[in-house]
Amino acid sequence: MKLFKILGIVLLVALYSCEKQKDVTIDKILEEGAGNFAPMAVGNYWVYDVSWIDSLGNVDFLNWDSTYISGDTSLNGNVYYIYKTSSSALFIQLLRDSASYIVDESGEVFFSSTNFTDKLFEDAFINGSGDTTIYTYRKMFKPPGPTPCMAGVFDALDAEMFRTFTFSGKKMDAHAFYAPGVGLIMRSDFPLFSGKRKVYNLHHYHIE
Repeated sequence: MKLFKILGIVLLVALYSCEKQKDVTIDKILEEGAGNFAPMAVGNYWVYDVSWIDSLGNVDFLNWDSTYISGDTSLNGNVYYIYKTSSSALFIQLLRDSASYIVDESGEVFFSSTNFTDKLFEDAFINGSGDTTIYTYRKMFKPPGPTPCMAGVFDALDAEMFRTFTFSGKKMDAHAFYAPGVGLIMRSDFPLFSGKRKVYNLHHYHIE
């Protein structure tokens, strides 16, 4: 996959190296039912290197960004944690852990550590003629080996998204890697049509 080639280059830039191997650690974590892939507590924060990476692996640093949990709130009998980001004063996301599923207040599922079969999220853009022109879905995968980022090398799960433009047949992918006890360690957005994509690479973090 193109993303793993890109991650390899990001790894070199960050002065890490990692040989692909059979991932037994993540399987052990899942078998034991352990591993909090989205630690939720007020005061938690994650700092990311944000860069553009093109299809050849060229990296162009954009900025630093941080995500932090500023508080919590109760909705419909459930407690949601309030996520904010340093890059936008307007950004607010409400998330909770629902029996190994990470969901927001609208019910969208962003991650699961137990469901590798179903599509966690689906969305379709339908034009005026009733035809689906863009189809997007999210599904969970186990990477072939540990996932590198600036903060280290972690056993992780990938909440991968797929997007298809039905008329042209063009397909895109995006990724969000979560590590137990840490949270989101790497996010790779859908690429632009130029081939460039924005990548969020965890630099350091704090868990209460």
